[in-house]
Amino acid sequence: MKNEKCLYEIKKRAEAASPGLWRFDPEGWRNRVRQNEVFYDSADGVHSVKVCEVLHTNDGPFIAHAREDIPWLLAQLEAAQKVVEATRNHAVHTACGGKSQDWCEMCKTLDEYDAAQRDDKRY
Repeated sequence: MKNEKCLYEIKKRAEAASPGLWRFDPEGWRNRVRQNEVFYDSADGVHSVKVCEVLHTNDGPFIAHAREDIPWLLAQLEAAQKVVEATRNHAVHTACGGKSQDWCEMCKTLDEYDAAQRDDKRY
């Protein structure tokens, strides 16, 4: 359960972050001092909003890409978890021999589907 809570919190932080494409500007200058800054473009597409300044140039791309990388990684993880769950259910279903055992989640799902089909007046 700890992992699920952690993933939920990461997802909420990613959703709450400033929207849009973030970018890193390693060539930015202000008052004759070089600034390594990360920006995102505002919703109106006209203004750039500074997210942060970075001390090390290599940190800039990491921070800028995190806005897209983290949601992508979360989606990949969710897809992988679904495959693992489906594989587990198939293995358990194979073990039960398709005899609608109480402990077989696949049998329960199939039984629920069949019951819904019987109750559906369209068929």
